Amino acid sequence: RWGGGDPNQNPIDQGDIPQSMNNVYVGLSGIFEVGAPSLGWKRPPETAAVRFGGHDRVVNVVLPVPPGVHGNGVLFTISDGTARDNLKGSCGPWNDYDNHDNHGYIEHWHYRDLRAGGSVSIPIRLCSPSVGKNFKIHWGDASPNNVEYPETSYDPAAPNCKAAQQVIPARPYRAPRVEGHNRHGVPIVDPGEPGRPRQVNTVSWTCFTTVTVLASSGGDDSLDSVSAQDDVVPCDAAVAIDRARAAFEWHLSHGSDAALFWRILNTLGADDLPAKPSGVTDETISAQDVEAFSSGKGWAGWAPINDAMQRCTAADDPDPVTPDPDPVTPDPEVSVAAGGGVTEGGDAVFTVTAVPAPSAPLSVDVSVSQSGDFGAATGSRTVTVGTSGTATLTVGTADDSADEADGQVTVAVDAGSGYTVSQSAGTATVAVADDDDPPPPPPDPEVSIAAGAGITEGGDAVFTVTAGPAPATPLTVTVSVSQSGDYGAATGSRQVTIPTSGSAVLTVATTNDSADEADGSVTATVGAGQGYTVSATAGSASVAVADDDDPAPPPSVNAAPSLSVSDASGAEGGTLTFTVTLSPSSNRYAWVHYYARPAFGAAASATFADFAQTYGMLTFEPGDTTKTITVALVDDNTPEANETFKLVLYTPAQAKITDNEATGTITDND
Repeated sequence: RWGGGDPNQNPIDQGDIPQSMNNVYVGLSGIFEVGAPSLGWKRPPETAAVRFGGHDRVVNVVLPVPPGVHGNGVLFTISDGTARDNLKGSCGPWNDYDNHDNHGYIEHWHYRDLRAGGSVSIPIRLCSPSVGKNFKIHWGDASPNNVEYPETSYDPAAPNCKAAQQVIPARPYRAPRVEGHNRHGVPIVDPGEPGRPRQVNTVSWTCFTTVTVLASSGGDDSLDSVSAQDDVVPCDAAVAIDRARAAFEWHLSHGSDAALFWRILNTLGADDLPAKPSGVTDETISAQDVEAFSSGKGWAGWAPINDAMQRCTAADDPDPVTPDPDPVTPDPEVSVAAGGGVTEGGDAVFTVTAVPAPSAPLSVDVSVSQSGDFGAATGSRTVTVGTSGTATLTVGTADDSADEADGQVTVAVDAGSGYTVSQSAGTATVAVADDDDPPPPPPDPEVSIAAGAGITEGGDAVFTVTAGPAPATPLTVTVSVSQSGDYGAATGSRQVTIPTSGSAVLTVATTNDSADEADGSVTATVGAGQGYTVSATAGSASVAVADDDDPAPPPSVNAAPSLSVSDASGAEGGTLTFTVTLSPSSNRYAWVHYYARPAFGAAASATFADFAQTYGMLTFEPGDTTKTITVALVDDNTPEANETFKLVLYTPAQAKITDNEATGTITDND
């Protein structure tokens, strides 16, 4: 009930509080008087309401002091951003005076002389917009250990009260020092002060009052018209029931608190109450227990649930200070603890404990599961806990010969009749180690290469590079490309990556020119490398390349044909073949001399030690167009880059030389 001017005055039932009146007295004179009126207050006011417009205003919220409460100070917090302590500060962002702890509260200490039947006044600034909001004033005895006043006899278990803490900051050590000298020259010494650790004392009681801000009833949107409100916020549990029902349905399949939300629904009198989950013994729950459970949790649904529990269930208790005459002995809480880790084939041992120990043997349902394949008998089973309070559960494992990852055996206590499941120790796990050697690594894959169909100059020569077996991860292979003839193929070494499918495609492009020339080929050869071997029978493949140009008209009898030589490549230890071409064919004999030499000035030039001494003369009989020159290559044991040398044509007879040099490439096989 709201009163004006003095807490002992009659409440103002109609009209506006004068503009000069800033004190608003909070009380619930008829709400918690159960039985004889002489019982007086059983707890501090739990709910109150104030009507005002949307502008900022400072009011003094006056809280009556319950019987048995004594002290010389009040520690209070305001738990909603729509209200501020007005000792110093404003409705803006956090100010210098406000001290926010990790719960988002503003914490202050007010020195007040608390006496039963008196009141404590707290100046509060209500911040706009705050209409339709509510905030909590948490308040309590700030000096419970004061020897002048005994600890309060007020019951801290009342629904809107809870235990609190009193924090005394640490004090650093201060060494003695000389502050000066007296008139006799004797030093004046400050003796210093010993350090003191931070202390946390238990405050005997802390209570809260919920204040709901209602819109102004006079239509004037200002605090110049503040009217008294003599009704407590009514009990409306519809929103809370909707939130609790949604949480109950979610926890049935995703969480572990379905029983809690069922008890909340039953306590609030929800229609169409769902079927009671297994393990529910107490079918209702107190507002204090719900608030203790939700403390510190960020779900927005707790606010309407807590408010409804306080407004709709607190008055059901005829005497919340007096304990129930026939307290119910709680069911024992069952937990499970794991023994030491085992090697496969050993027994995983668990200890199931009931606290307090049951007066008669208690059957507890557990579920056994395993990670890995260790032959444990999984599924549900029943463990009997004797009156000693503990029982041992042994789960055997099998020793097999398969190498596998280490795993574990887990035992979880299931909900059942006559006990509750520990929230912190309802599950335990024993590690199981594998004792088998891993299999030997697979051999390196063998790489082969296959040629696609022949092409006409200007087409792409296609090769398929295959690794057998297919690699577990992509494999990089070295391949050397060479050509017979002059078809513009990019020769030399390149990298091919074989994916885990086991094969990759290598494409070598050729050039379509207008010169008539002999048909040739493009060859791809797999080189040695790390992580694979080269097929002995399919390490090289060639794609035929056909010329598509018409031959030149036959020369006159006396015309001198042209001589040219093409590049060639081969692996060290083998041979390398150059092709010398006479074009066009002649009806006379033709001769040309040749010799092999290093590719002077080239970065990767071969030396005479890398190939056999080669020189001589070629004879073209009438009608001949091509002759070959073979050079033997030396095989060494040195890993090195590919090397080159030159084959030179000179001193022709009855022919002319148009291309007198060809490059020979020696590919390394080390």
